[in-house]
Amino acid sequence: MLAEQVDHLTSVADDAETRQVIAANPVADRERHAAERDLTNHRRLLDETRARITTLESERDTLLERLFDLEDDT
Repeated sequence: MLAEQVDHLTSVADDAETRQVIAANPVADRERHAAERDLTNHRRLLDETRARITTLESERDTLLERLFDLEDDT
């Protein structure tokens, strides 16, 4: 879901940049900066979430190995 939001916000930021170039006014400039800030925040959140998933998968694998080792010992 976060990846879809990042895709959407990329489009929003691109549109805001186009409007800013065409309009060349302070409102369009603020909208562009807000869109870029939102996109940056969501990209960071997506990266953090992916890193957390990787960590959790590694922890899961370690726990499963320990469980299998315990079963082998019995």
